[in-house]
Amino acid sequence: MLQYITKTAYTGNTSVELWKDGKRMDHTIMADYQVEGYILAIEAQGYQRAYDVDYFKRKYEEARDNYIRAQDALNLAARYPLMKESEAS
Repeated sequence: MLQYITKTAYTGNTSVELWKDGKRMDHTIMADYQVEGYILAIEAQGYQRAYDVDYFKRKYEEARDNYIRAQDALNLAARYPLMKESEAS
């Protein structure tokens, strides 16, 4: 089975990983404007888009943990708010 995944590499660049039978075969970083043509070429060779479920599960769990921490901090702040002078005065 031929598959590929895409990830943001860094600003203005995308990483495309090629996988064959569950094993990573190649990893290319390119400018975002090059990705569409590259994907058309590898799909013509039989590659199918896939998504790394483990990666997205980790990202979801990190986001959930950050949300819980932020919610706890907000609840604490609400109990002990900083008393600011009104800007209208």
